[in-house]
Amino acid sequence: MTSSVNGMHRIFVYGTLKRGQPNHFHMENRQRGVTQFISTALTETTYPLVISTMWNLPFLLYAPGKGQQILGEIFDIDDTFLEWLDEFEGHPEMYVRDKINVNLVSNGANSLKTCENLGKTECWTYFLKKFPDEMLDLENLSSYDSFGDHNRIYKPEEDQLSRSNVEESLRN
Repeated sequence: MTSSVNGMHRIFVYGTLKRGQPNHFHMENRQRGVTQFISTALTETTYPLVISTMWNLPFLLYAPGKGQQILGEIFDIDDTFLEWLDEFEGHPEMYVRDKINVNLVSNGANSLKTCENLGKTECWTYFLKKFPDEMLDLENLSSYDSFGDHNRIYKPEEDQLSRSNVEESLRN
């Protein structure tokens, strides 16, 4: 298993970059680089996926073995897009890009109940590795949807949503 296939980098997205989510338009912006949707996938390891801050940001907390298996999407991306994505995610100052193993599941899967395992692959993903312990007490999701039952829609007020404001919000 490798996180690089044919010169492309395999990335697992679990939040606002997924198809149908508020930031997915970035994944389709060819000026940022090349991206190609591969499959829906489920993490092999469990992690806490939580929504926090005044912007209702999804965070994948680096606490392996806690939380749930996470349903997300795999994309192959080129070097140019990976560079943009690292900047977008604040890597390595805020989020940290790390490798994980995922199980590919049927492309129509939208819940854990409809998953059919189609093989495994290694991907990059972005974790929040430095976080307050209280974040582990937040509701753990298995799949993020900005418009889900949690009633915490992603609110990216551009004048306030900056890396430094998010980091400060996590400290408070």
